[in-house]
Formats: sequence, structure tokens, C-alpha cells
Amino acid sequence: MYATTDISYDATDNNAESQLTSRTEGGGMRTPAASSARRRKARKSPRKSPGKAKVVSLTPENEVSAYISAWSPKPGAIREQWSVIAATVRSVVIASQPGSTRVAARHLLALARHTATRHMNGMSITNTTELLSDTALASTLGAQVTIDLSENSRRTELSFLRRLRARALPDEYGQPKELTKLSRSPIAQPFPEEELAAMLAWCRNSGHRKASRLHAAILLSVACGIDGSEMPRVMGTDVLLTGEGLILQAPGMRKGLTRPARAIPIRGAYEKELALLACAAADQPLIGVTNDLNTLTTGTEKTQSVPKFHAGRGRVTWTRELLIAGATVVALRQAGVSTRGTGPLHELSLDLHIAMPEYVSMLRASDTIFDPQDHAFAGLSLWSQP
Repeated sequence: MYATTDISYDATDNNAESQLTSRTEGGGMRTPAASSARRRKARKSPRKSPGKAKVVSLTPENEVSAYISAWSPKPGAIREQWSVIAATVRSVVIASQPGSTRVAARHLLALARHTATRHMNGMSITNTTELLSDTALASTLGAQVTIDLSENSRRTELSFLRRLRARALPDEYGQPKELTKLSRSPIAQPFPEEELAAMLAWCRNSGHRKASRLHAAILLSVACGIDGSEMPRVMGTDVLLTGEGLILQAPGMRKGLTRPARAIPIRGAYEKELALLACAAADQPLIGVTNDLNTLTTGTEKTQSVPKFHAGRGRVTWTRELLIAGATVVALRQAGVSTRGTGPLHELSLDLHIAMPEYVSMLRASDTIFDPQDHAFAGLSLWSQP
């Protein structure tokens, strides 16, 4: 063992005597410059405890890759096939370079379901190009295939897979072709003013036994955007009175809760007509007891000047008229219009809500001042905040 002098190795006394002191056994001499350099180094780079490792956050790319590598489906038919299909599913999703874990989750589930279904039916899953071909997708999600997904859910998963393959295999599917009738859900065309006027004129003037019910159906669609699926459950008592205008307390969509129960302001142009029909219906369905709107149009079939009514076209007419009137995305979403697919507008508006007075005035979309004392509204109940 080496013996040292009493002067510390880190001594800072740089007088002449200190400078001549050295370690025994040939130890090196410390100069004033060396001591100063050591002090500067200590100030710039303090020693760190070797037992505390710095935690480094993952970059977004690594976070998504880690999520994909760890992802697995919930227990069920897909989970039973996971050990066989996992490598294929993960490799395709990683190749598509999803921008977030949420997108990755959607693509993973859609591709896992598709791949598991093909594997269970004895179809090939090894060739990625074949796995994501039109023929392969049609075999699991086509219109003719019976599966436990609604038509809307199949459309959604099909769109996920088509986007996925376009990114993962750009040379083959960079511009994916249309696939069966499920590949696109066409938007209905709004009613031109003359067609809508012809239908309403027939309802107002006809003595047909179903005229008032068709009248109510037309007004529910063009005055507050109710479609054919929700319309049979709307009662006369669902039309309510506020200080700013009428609202419809819509029951919502029962199947899948795709459209929740909500209060929808009624357009001012139709509020009096709809109020009178609502008072007549009372606690009964406004369009009568029917789940098939086609039964309401039998009276107009032989009248060439009156077009056939479609609730979907009425709802689109309502949406378009509100956009023209200046309704905001937040107000439309609040009324039940889907904003999905609008990019950041959907995400940014999810937690926004317009106060009731402004909301009713905006979607009432009328230049006339609302008079709650009008005799047409005498039989309506007052709306109360839930």
C-alpha cells in the first residue's frame, strides 16, 4: 500500500511549500494549474450517483411500436387464434407506421379480426398482399357475408383495413379500388325547394288518411333532423316549449347508442305546423304506429307531381339548411350530427357544449322573433333542464 503525506490530494493551498510536496514512492507532483483545472471540472460536471439511472421517455415512434408489440386482443375467438396470427398482424401494422396508439389500436383489432376469420376458415394468411386483397376483404366483410357486426361497423372496419393496406403496401394498394357496396356510404341528396314544397302542399291539402302522419314525418326530418330509424319512437309529447323556441326531446338510437337522447331545436319555419301535429298526437307516436316509412307514402305514389319522401334526404336537407344559416360544428354535433371524419374539428369539439338559449336560437334559424304565447303552442308542455 502506498503511503501519502498529510496533504490532501485535493489540496488547494498552492504556496511554495505545498508545491514541493509530493507523494512518496514516486507519486506525481500537483501543480497549481492542475488543481485549478480539477476544481473547474468539478464545478461543471458534478458527480452523479451511479445507483440512479436517468429515465428517458420514449419518442412517439417508439411508444407506438412498443404498444403494437404488447397489444393482444380480448378473450374470445380472435384471442384463440392470436398465437398463430400475431406476427403477421403486428408486422403489417408496424409497416403502416400509425401516428398514434389510438390509430394503431383500431388497425390492430380490425386486422386481427379479419386475419383470425380467414385462418379459422382455412384460408391463407402468410402472403400479406393476398391477405389484404379485395377478394380477401370481401370474404370476411363483404355485403354477402353473415357476421356479428352491424353494417355500419363493417363499413368502419373495412375503411380501417383499406387505409392500413394503402400505407403498408403502397405499391400494391396506394390507390385502393372500391370494394363491394360497403366500401362507401353515399350521402343522400337534399330535397330541392320545389320538391319539398310539393310534398308539404299535398299533406296540407289532402284528405288521405295517412296525410297527417306523412306530414309529421316530413317535418320531423326537415325541421329537426330525425331519420327513419329514430322517428317511430317520437311522441307528440316530445315537442316542448322554451322561451327561445320549440325543441324536440329526441329519444336517441337504441341500437348501439350511435345517437344519444338529446334536445333538438325545431326550425322556426316549421315550428307552428309541427306543434299542432304534436298536440293532436299527444302521447302517441307522431307518425303513427309503424316502423316502415314506406307505408306512409302510398297516398303520393299515384301523384306524379309529388316526389317520394325519404327521411334520410330530409335529414340532409335540415343539416344543409343549418349550415347555410351559420350553425357551428359544436351546435350540429350537439343536435346529433356526426362530426367524425372532420379531422381536428371532431376531436376539439367533443367536450364543448352551447348554452341552451344560444343553442335554440342558432338552430331555430329564423329571422322572426319567437312568441311563446302564440295559440299554436298552447297545448305544449314546458321544457325543463334535465
